[in-house]
Amino acid sequence: MWRWLTEAGRDSGRLGAFVRSATSGIAAFACAACLWIAGCSGNYGAPPTVPVKGRITIKGAPLEGGAEVAFVPKDQGGDRRPGIGRVNPDGTYVLTSHSVFGDGVEPGDYKVIVYPVAEESQDTEKKDAGPVESPIPEKYRKPESTTLETSVDEEDKGADFDFDLE
Repeated sequence: MWRWLTEAGRDSGRLGAFVRSATSGIAAFACAACLWIAGCSGNYGAPPTVPVKGRITIKGAPLEGGAEVAFVPKDQGGDRRPGIGRVNPDGTYVLTSHSVFGDGVEPGDYKVIVYPVAEESQDTEKKDAGPVESPIPEKYRKPESTTLETSVDEEDKGADFDFDLE
C-alpha cells in the first residue's frame, strides 16, 4: 500500500508540474500577445498631428469625387509626411498621414495638390491605366506648379481647410 501511495504521489507531482508549466506557458503567450498588439497598433511613436478636413470646389461648385487632395510639406528634405485624403462626392475630404484615418498632418507649411484618380471598377479584367479625364486644372496637380499653399498650426484643430480651384 505504501508503494501505491508513493507512486500516486509522484504521478500527481508530475501532473501538477505539467499544469504549472502549461499555465506559465499560456500566461507568457498572453503577455507576448498583449505587447505585440500594443506595439503594432495605433499611432505610437508618430509625431503629434493636427486633424485636417475641408472642401474642394471648382469655381464654387463641389469637386464631385474622383480625386485626392494632398498636403505636401514645403521643406521636402524634412521628416514630415504628406497628408492624403480622398475627395468625397460632396467635395469634402479628411487627411491621413500616419496610418490612422483622419489623423491629419504635422504642424507646418504645405503646398496643396489636387489630382484625379480613377474610380474603382467592379470589373475583374485589368484595364489600360490611361489618363483620367478630370475638371481639375493641370496647375493644381503637382507640387511644382500648384498655387495653393497653407500653414497648419496646433490652434487649427477643428478648422476647415477649403480651397476653390479656378
